[in-house]
Amino acid sequence: MQRKTIGVLVNNLRSAFIRRILNGITGEARKENVSTIIFEGGLLGSDFDFKYHKSTVYRMVHSQEVDALLIFSYLIFRNKNPEEITRFCKMFRPVPILNIGINLPEVPSIYINNKQGMSELLTHLYSFHKYKRIAIVRGPANALDAEERLIEYITFFQSRNLEINTDLIVNGDFNYDSGVKAVKILLDERKIPFDAIIASNDNCALGIIAELKKRSIKVPEDIAVAGFDDTLQASIIQPGLTTVYQPIHEFGMKAFHTLYDSMKSSQPITLQTELPSSIVIRESCGCIHGEQIPYKADLTHGLNKITEDYLVKAAVPATEETTRQINQVIGLLLKQKSVDEQILKSEWQSFVYALYSAGCEGEYILKLISIIQEYLSLVQKPGHHKLITERIAQINALTIDLVESFRLDSDNKRNEDWMTLRDLHQMLEEKTDIDVMASIIEQYLLKLGFNHFFIALYDNLFSTEKLRLVLACTNAKKLEMKQPLYGSSKLLPVADLLSGIGRYNLVVKALYYGPYNIGIVILNKETWGYDYLEELRRILSDCLFYTLRIRDIESLITHKEELVHEKTENLMTRNKELKGIIKKLQDSISLTDKSLSLKPDFRIQKVLNYIENNYNSPITLADAAREAFMGRTYFSTYFKEATGFRFSDYLAEFRARKAVQLLRNPYLKIQEIAFMVGYTDANYFSKVFKKHSGMTPQKYRDIKL
Repeated sequence: MQRKTIGVLVNNLRSAFIRRILNGITGEARKENVSTIIFEGGLLGSDFDFKYHKSTVYRMVHSQEVDALLIFSYLIFRNKNPEEITRFCKMFRPVPILNIGINLPEVPSIYINNKQGMSELLTHLYSFHKYKRIAIVRGPANALDAEERLIEYITFFQSRNLEINTDLIVNGDFNYDSGVKAVKILLDERKIPFDAIIASNDNCALGIIAELKKRSIKVPEDIAVAGFDDTLQASIIQPGLTTVYQPIHEFGMKAFHTLYDSMKSSQPITLQTELPSSIVIRESCGCIHGEQIPYKADLTHGLNKITEDYLVKAAVPATEETTRQINQVIGLLLKQKSVDEQILKSEWQSFVYALYSAGCEGEYILKLISIIQEYLSLVQKPGHHKLITERIAQINALTIDLVESFRLDSDNKRNEDWMTLRDLHQMLEEKTDIDVMASIIEQYLLKLGFNHFFIALYDNLFSTEKLRLVLACTNAKKLEMKQPLYGSSKLLPVADLLSGIGRYNLVVKALYYGPYNIGIVILNKETWGYDYLEELRRILSDCLFYTLRIRDIESLITHKEELVHEKTENLMTRNKELKGIIKKLQDSISLTDKSLSLKPDFRIQKVLNYIENNYNSPITLADAAREAFMGRTYFSTYFKEATGFRFSDYLAEFRARKAVQLLRNPYLKIQEIAFMVGYTDANYFSKVFKKHSGMTPQKYRDIKL
């Protein structure tokens, strides 16, 4: 069976929330030997504007490169309009798609039931703790999951025939600062008392707790606080945050299998897949520590599960090896007989190395030991206490030494990588040749550990229709190939460029500078963290932009020179023809007709002088005809035969040349320049200028200045 490739559309790889879902997706893809391509775009508006910045990558999804598509459409859109999101998803057909995060009736979707967890949380606060005045900080107004939570809050009190105090509902956002601001609004502006407060998410709840502590208000003694999401920080903060658990990692795993299993079976994708949310009780709501102990019946299973849950929140990818190591170290910790100290240390050290290699930070590894110790202190058998305490003390001391070693190694590696990026930036800044820059980029990307990478640039900075592949490297070897232009609806000009690199996990990022689209870079994700990828993107964009701008300006100058040369040759040919016409006219003019004794060139010259002196005022065909002592119709024909131009075209061309000189003055507005060359309507002036110069006055000014 040919290896399948699943594409993933996201808008922000630096989001911890998105990374946790992606870890679930890519972890299962690794197990099933499926390749993934992550398209990191930007936020979209209602017009699906793919032309600028990051969002150009969304239109590069092609059936030649992906077999199916997972779309984080709920997070991609500024305006969470289901109809617009549905229309966006349908654009990628016939590629099979699964929409993530929101229930769309017409599109296969996977989502989490927010109402269920919110209902459990409210029931716990109201019925168990007897809190009556419960405030809520709602999420963004256009966030459907936040609205679902607010609706459940309102429904909860309405179903009990309780009055809803709207002063207890505060507008907020999914960030720390909105939690701080909410406390200030409730206590300082509205001056309204409340027993408990529910935040739109855990991040917002952390802001609430910080502001309450700043005011010497105790949590939960004075005010109880609850969040939503059950992030890693919710379990680390003191007091521990009562929250609603969303199975985010499992969400990614389930999304992958919903799509992949459909592909394997050739069956339609399940239209709606719903995952539950549930309350996680800690101290911030007023519960006593240990009052709610999960997995109490089976100690070994409970400790394994506690550890696995924590690592999921720490965004550590779940693998068979990680699971085996968890079982091994937990088994040694709980063993009632004596355990060889060296074996315990060796197994724990291997486990810690695996966690660190998977991206788990040192402080989270130390916190894991604390969580294990707290759990065991609540549930272990009395006679077992001393033995386990000694073992935990051993691994704690070892972990402190390991984490310090990791920190030093990490700092050294981070400094080395940043120095390499700085050197790359400096090397590229000095170059203006694309081929030379591509060679430098190849050298430094290999040095940074990338094995597969591609860079393609747009044909010019003002169009995103065509791309040209300027660098291709697979398995750490540069591919020598021709560089034809290809349509930007595809990632690469040839689909089989990826066929020789085995299973891959690539990230596609747009290269852009301000409003200018530069191209795309494709990299193998496993090598670096997402922050490094973003910094690399910025360096490539900055340096390539200036080179491409010079290229476009030189191309424009060459094009204009060719036009000037072509017009000069046409004028010379026309001048030669005109001389022949004049000679024939002179031969046919009667010597006695004094009114026609003047040469035609004199009349034309008189009109040209008139234009030179009056171009900044309205000039009509009748005005010019009077200067030539002719009727309008005869003059129009006479002028075209004499000059090769219609009178109106010549006048417009003359005014455009004058405008070019004025555009070099940055202090003159376009409307002022239009008036100075004889136009009362700036828009009409722009159209005429573009017709005669190939670009608008503003674009011409931008390039020249």
